[in-house]
Amino acid sequence: MKTKEIEYLTKLDEEWRKKEIEKEKLFKVRENQVQQLEHKLKQKSGELQKREQKLIVLEEELKQRISETSKQLALKDEEIATIKKKQKEERAQFDKEKAILTAKLDETSSKLRKVEEDFLNFRKEQETSPINMIKVKPKFHSNKLLGRS
Repeated sequence: MKTKEIEYLTKLDEEWRKKEIEKEKLFKVRENQVQQLEHKLKQKSGELQKREQKLIVLEEELKQRISETSKQLALKDEEIATIKKKQKEERAQFDKEKAILTAKLDETSSKLRKVEEDFLNFRKEQETSPINMIKVKPKFHSNKLLGRS
């Protein structure tokens, strides 16, 4: 019995060792898999950090561009406001000058009509004046008197 017991214990010991060896192999495979996963995780983590840094840089550039564009827009708005104000002032000045020139034109037109009326009246007076009638007749008669035909 002792031999059987020893055989049985030996057999159990062998099975246990085989199981232990199998466990160690499985452990090493799993450990290797964990190491590979850990390595992949570190790579992905590094890639993600690089991407994050790129995103941060791009975000800063975008903020800077937005800021510059905002400043340019503000300057353009100020420029437009200045141009509108200047145009409004120039329009007001133009309207004043136009009103002045229109008044002067009306005044000058009125004076011209008066001068034309005075001239027409003067001409009528000249045509009907006795001096003008005398001047016209002697000139016609003076050629006959002198013997010139």
